[in-house]
This record gives sequence, structure tokens and C-alpha cells, in this order.
Amino acid sequence: MGGTHIVYEFIPYARLLMSDPLIKYRHNYNQCFDYTLDVLKAHKNTYDESVCRDFCDSFIGAQLKAEAECRPGAVQWLTDQNIVATVIDLIFAGTETTYATLQWMVLFVAYFEDWQRKMRAEIDDVLADRVVTLADRRRMHCVQAFIAETLRYRTAAPVGSPRVTLCNTT
Repeated sequence: MGGTHIVYEFIPYARLLMSDPLIKYRHNYNQCFDYTLDVLKAHKNTYDESVCRDFCDSFIGAQLKAEAECRPGAVQWLTDQNIVATVIDLIFAGTETTYATLQWMVLFVAYFEDWQRKMRAEIDDVLADRVVTLADRRRMHCVQAFIAETLRYRTAAPVGSPRVTLCNTT
């Protein structure tokens, strides 16, 4: 929506000269919703339990499992509309925040060469010549600290108010 939404919301006289920017946003969102719903329906028609093509297949599998187990709470919330809204959230929110976080990490690694050397040494010690696994996470303290500090220092989502810790930490 850019800055037009801010002008529309906070300068009342501008409303006389502008159309509501949320109308265009709602229209675009509805188009994305309808498209994603069509994709979900197509996936349901070709669903194969042994093949997981994407998020839609994962949600369809969970939906079918909840129906088979007669779990009313899960069936109530695993509707096609909720699945579509969740997939849209994963795509739109996930890609921008992931991009921003990775961009900050690359910049910090380039700027803090001492941390780059520490993490490289830790990765070489823990992994040697094999592929990383989730179990390695517990043994990679420098890498975990770097990720946590990047997320703390430069949040991926825009936040309007400053953040501070409640007490000193080490």
C-alpha cells in the first residue's frame, strides 16, 4: 500500500481527494485468496498420501487425518478457508521476513570478521565433512548466539516501539 495508507489515515482532509487504499488491498487479497483456493482444490483432486508436493499437501493430509480420527476441534479449524489463509500468510509473511533476516546476517558476517572466523571454526569442528543435521544445533553455540543476536538487534518485521531487555543478560 505504500505511504498512501498513512496519508489517508492520518490526514483527514486528504480523504476528500483520495480513494480508500484498503479497497485495492482487499481486491488484491481476494484475488490471491481465490487463486490459492483453486490450487488447494486441484491438489485435493490429485492428492497422494505418499507424495508431499508443498504446504497444501501437508495441510490436506492433516485435514484428512483429523476427519478420519473424528477430531471435531481439528476439523472445525482445518477448513479450506483457514488452510488457504495460512498458506497465504506463509508465502507473503515468510518470504519477506526470511529475506530481511538473511540479508542482515550476511551484512553482519561481512562486518564482524572475528565472528565469521569463530563460526567457521565451530562449523568445521562440529561438522567436519558431513551435512548438517538438526542434532548438531546443540553443539553450535557461536552460530546459535549469532542467529539470536541478529534477530534481537535487527528484527525482520517492522516494529514501531523500541525494545529493551528487562534485566542484564550474558
